[in-house]
Amino acid sequence: MGTAHLEFRAGCDDALLSERFLTIAPGSVIQAQGFTDDPLAKSCFGSGLTTDFTRYIVVTVDQPSFSPMS
Repeated sequence: MGTAHLEFRAGCDDALLSERFLTIAPGSVIQAQGFTDDPLAKSCFGSGLTTDFTRYIVVTVDQPSFSPMS
């Protein structure tokens, strides 16, 4: 068994918007859903680094693995 930590972050300032901890069985494939993004909790309007709606996911797993993104 492996444990994955998924972080949904804002691109403009790396603020943590939502996260999940998942347990993954060996040889399995999972799909994580349900990340939330409160549009009123914007932390960096007009910062110039990225657009206000840019988001990304950080995946950290404690066993050898891979995480394709689409």
